[in-house]
Amino acid sequence: IDRLTECNDHLTLVVKNLSGDFNPIAIASLRRLIRRHDIDLVCVNFNRDVRLGGLAAKLGGDADVVWSVGLDITGSNFVHRRLTPRLVDGVIVPSKALKEQITAKGYLSPEAVRVIPIGIEETDVEIDRETSRSRLAGEFGFDPDDFVCVTVGRFVEQKGHAYLVAAAREIIAAVPPVRFLWFGDGPLEVQLKAQLDIQGIKSHFIFAGMRTDVADLLGGCDLMIHPSIEEPFGIAILEGMRAGLPVVASRVGGIPEVVKEDETAILVPHSDPEKLAAAVTSLYNDTDGLERLGKAGRERWRQHFDLDRMLDAIENYFIEMRKSEQVHG
Repeated sequence: IDRLTECNDHLTLVVKNLSGDFNPIAIASLRRLIRRHDIDLVCVNFNRDVRLGGLAAKLGGDADVVWSVGLDITGSNFVHRRLTPRLVDGVIVPSKALKEQITAKGYLSPEAVRVIPIGIEETDVEIDRETSRSRLAGEFGFDPDDFVCVTVGRFVEQKGHAYLVAAAREIIAAVPPVRFLWFGDGPLEVQLKAQLDIQGIKSHFIFAGMRTDVADLLGGCDLMIHPSIEEPFGIAILEGMRAGLPVVASRVGGIPEVVKEDETAILVPHSDPEKLAAAVTSLYNDTDGLERLGKAGRERWRQHFDLDRMLDAIENYFIEMRKSEQVHG
């Protein structure tokens, strides 16, 4: 399926759905598309796309190939090490931490990797805290005095939910009105619920599932907790900052680049329930600190991580690549 879209005076976007890996029919089809539309840049996402799009671009003309990498999917086998640097002209990553991680394998040059942080747009409807809180109370039964700590993410090991469970008893003892609101699903959900049952604290947790209206509900919460043990960037944290939430998160991966430590968020070592509990309870007792972190976080999102800023950076990078190609081509 081909889709041609006029983006602006500089760029025209062509979208094509493909399948297979080293599929000669798919490669030939994409090669014809590149030639027919005189395409300058092919943007790919997954390892398979690098091979399909890269081979088609090299066979189809002088199109450059840009690999957009959101997490470390760079392989180490012979195919990856030999083919990837020959097929890819540039790489985009959202954080310096991820750049260091993928270039450490040795076959991607640091000079070929551009850091462009992810940006998210403002919510469609401006919803004030009172309205969001009312919606949370109506759906989940929160009381006005409840201290609602929200966590957004898949229930997988990397997101560190188990360490928040381990910290929860200490948090509950110090903050009796605390309620943990979890958005997401995943393979560890049953295991996490069982751990909460064993500890007798399940009543403090609400599993809200996957939702399309999370952005509308975040503003009614009091604190975002993000206990990941691995995190290339942290889009959920951006969503919390956009909603004006103070953040407690792990000091891992790209998170220290997203937040400003001690100004928009409190960072703790990953996999450390005691430090996590101490940070949450400390903020609960610091009303001014909660407000200060939340306001600073929203301002940081607005200044550094809004969607238009990201799109401008990507467009400028694409144009820069083509100008360089014309000079050296």
